[in-house]
Amino acid sequence: MPEEEEEEEENYESLPQISITDALESLYKLRLFEEQQVDGNKALIQQLLFHERTLLRKKVSRQQQSDIRDFFCN
Repeated sequence: MPEEEEEEEENYESLPQISITDALESLYKLRLFEEQQVDGNKALIQQLLFHERTLLRKKVSRQQQSDIRDFFCN
């Protein structure tokens, strides 16, 4: 059993980091797909929109306005 746990941990370590931009794009595509379905799940669409807005807020909060003096410092 410990060998199985070790293998699972190794699998998690090898996963690539997903950027906020990539996650937003994926959420958008999934939401668009669901919206195009004849029997699209409105609750799922609302949840996807919620997560898109949450990630957008996070993305904006991470962006920092740089000071003009930063361009002139060596």
